[in-house]
Amino acid sequence: MSMIHCKECGAEVSKSANVCPKCGKRLKHTELRVIIGVILLLIGLGILFSADTTTNTSNNSSSNNQVVQAKEKFTLVSSEMNNDSLGGCYIEGTIQNNTNKTYSYAQVTFNIYDKDGNQLGTAVDNINNFQANGTWKYKAYGFTTEKVARCEFVEITGW
Repeated sequence: MSMIHCKECGAEVSKSANVCPKCGKRLKHTELRVIIGVILLLIGLGILFSADTTTNTSNNSSSNNQVVQAKEKFTLVSSEMNNDSLGGCYIEGTIQNNTNKTYSYAQVTFNIYDKDGNQLGTAVDNINNFQANGTWKYKAYGFTTEKVARCEFVEITGW
């Protein structure tokens, strides 16, 4: 059985005891506190380094080869909307990673609208391991029962 010394009276006490049997002082289990502290520190660092990076850019068109300026990390190089035979649509094009960082996950999102301007849903595509300074040929699908008239670029996120 492992023993420790009470900091109040110096008596030898079992490591598993919560109070000193001699003086009644509550024993602090510093090892557990250190372990919890390290775990909380690691969680905090994980949250800090996995923060979501988002690029929001306005693009109210679905024309081909439309270049959109990057605000932060990514550039939407081109986008073209097509209606598919099932009633939905897809937007395809290219995105440039402007950083020296490989993103473990990236996603592009578009809103899709009918001819009256009503939003029908969203079209989304994602990629794993978006390479540093690389390009991504995306194809974002939007599924709806109504005919899609236009799409609007919403954002590119990555972490």
